[in-house]
Amino acid sequence: MIGIPQSLEKRLARLAKGSGRSIDELAREAILQYVEDSEDADAAERILRRVRNGREKTYTLEHVAKRLGLEH
Repeated sequence: MIGIPQSLEKRLARLAKGSGRSIDELAREAILQYVEDSEDADAAERILRRVRNGREKTYTLEHVAKRLGLEH
C-alpha cells in the first residue's frame, strides 16, 4: 500500500463512490496512465534527439498525403 495524504484519499473516495469503482481501481488506473504517459514521453524524447542529430528522417504532411494517395 502506498501512503497518500488524507485530503487526497477523501477526494478519491468521493470519485470512487460517484463512479461505482473502488479507490484501488482508481489508483491503479491513474498509476497505469502515468506510467504509459511517461514511457510515451521518453520515446518521443529519444526520437526527437535522433531527428536533431540527423539520424531520423522526417516527412512533410504533403509528402505523406501524396504517398498515401490522399491528395485532393
